[in-house]
Amino acid sequence: MTHLDPRERHQLENDALAHRHAREKLEIERRKRFQSRIETSERLSRERALRREQRLQQEAKLERERTAEQARKIDNVAMQDFYDAARDQGLWKDRKFEGGELSESFNDAAEFEQGANGSGDDESRAGQRRHGP
Repeated sequence: MTHLDPRERHQLENDALAHRHAREKLEIERRKRFQSRIETSERLSRERALRREQRLQQEAKLERERTAEQARKIDNVAMQDFYDAARDQGLWKDRKFEGGELSESFNDAAEFEQGANGSGDDESRAGQRRHGP
């Protein structure tokens, strides 16, 4: 546009530049809004994934606890059945022990023999066994 006055040409170029800057500014704002939406979407997705993972962990923990509880119940039922069967067959006798009676019963069941001095200490006999008859 060489036929235009330089001042008029300069004014047209400035207007064109201002329009271009306005378009670029709108494009930058549009990209910011778009990026903000993407970030919001990704943040929400990450939060949902974390909540889902926590829920799955809790469900797995509850399932382990349920399984353990069922195993305990099965063990308890098996033990009760065993005791009931032993009681029915006369093998299990409910007996209350008085003080000292339990140790006597235990010693009798183990066929425990008291030592030469009567204290239950077999050191004197152990020495005889080492050195001969």
